[in-house]
Amino acid sequence: MRTAVMVSRCFSAQLSWWDATTWVAAMLTFALGAYALVGDMRAAAALAVAASLILALREPLHGWVEMAVKYFGASHGVLLAGAAGGLASSTAVTIVNAQRAASHEGSPRILAAGVAMASAVMFLRACVIVLALNASLLELVAPPLLAAAAAAVVSALIGAYWRRSDGPNAQTFFCARFSST
Repeated sequence: MRTAVMVSRCFSAQLSWWDATTWVAAMLTFALGAYALVGDMRAAAALAVAASLILALREPLHGWVEMAVKYFGASHGVLLAGAAGGLASSTAVTIVNAQRAASHEGSPRILAAGVAMASAVMFLRACVIVLALNASLLELVAPPLLAAAAAAVVSALIGAYWRRSDGPNAQTFFCARFSST
C-alpha cells in the first residue's frame, strides 16, 4: 500500500528525477525485501545481485543499443532496443515508445513493434525468475509464458517488417533513452 501511495504522489508531483528505471528499481527493491522476509532470502539476494548488475550496465547498454540502431537501421534497431530494454524494464520501453509515438518522433507501428519485443523478453525473464525462485512451478507457467513470448515476437516482426505506409512519420528517429523523462 505504501508503494502505491509513493507512486501516486510522485506521479502527481511530476518529479522529473524519477525516471522509469528508478521506478522499476524502487519497486524491485520493495518486492525483493518482502520476499527476503517471507520467502527464500538466498533467492532474493541472488535476484538483487542480478538486478544490480543490470542497473550497473545500463549506460553501457544504451551506448551499444544506439550503435546497433545506427548500424542496423530503424526497424532492426527498434526491435533490438526493445529486446535490450525488456531485459531491465518492458514498462520503461512502453512508456518511452508511447511518448515518442505521441510526439511524432517515429513510426507508431515500428515503436509498437519495439514494445512487443520488450514484452517478449519480459515473458522469458519471468520464466527465469520462476526457475530461480521455485523450479517446480516452471512446468506450470512455462507453456503460457513461452506462448505469450512467441506471440509477442510474431507481433513485433509483423509490426516492424509488414510494408505499409505510416504517412509522413514512416522514418523512425531513435536515440537510446530508456527513461520516462
